[in-house]
Amino acid sequence: MNIKVQIERSLRPNLPNLLASATVMLDTEAGPLRIHDCRLLQNKNGIVWFSLPTFSMQHGQRQFEYRPTIEVPPALAQQISAQALRAYDAWERDQAVGRP
Repeated sequence: MNIKVQIERSLRPNLPNLLASATVMLDTEAGPLRIHDCRLLQNKNGIVWFSLPTFSMQHGQRQFEYRPTIEVPPALAQQISAQALRAYDAWERDQAVGRP
């Protein structure tokens, strides 16, 4: 399966651990599939990780539960994550030298 990832600057400045947004494009037998609103995040230890889109459900005044918008098989999720992290590294290097 062909996996492409497009990285973009995040438009959510209020989320400090959000490094970038991503769109994943998968070529399938049925045709192309695009997954928007993916995220590249950084945890407190400085590790960058990839997240497929989620939505939040509020429980009480200050508690939220995040649920997946899309679920994919674990092996495919690993492939997408690896490709997204490679794309983010390349995008970040381009940003460091001043290219879009």
